[in-house]
Amino acid sequence: MPQGPLYPRNNTKIVDSGMAHNIDDCNVIHISKDPIQRDYQMNGRTFNVVQQEKDLGVLLSNNLKVSAQCQQACSKALNEYLA
Repeated sequence: MPQGPLYPRNNTKIVDSGMAHNIDDCNVIHISKDPIQRDYQMNGRTFNVVQQEKDLGVLLSNNLKVSAQCQQACSKALNEYLA
């Protein structure tokens, strides 16, 4: 169990769910035009910052463009067609 809540660098409280978290499996994706991007930490360990993340089969990117999702879907369809 974590010993404390989740805090960004400016010590603003974000989440205190009381649940165990595997920080190595957690990522942060910044979806904003704001150039200031914060580092988020839990128990002194910083979360990974990624440009895109797959969730529920959908590829999300930080710029909210669907090109990566479309490319992945087309590639999968082509591979299944050629197989």
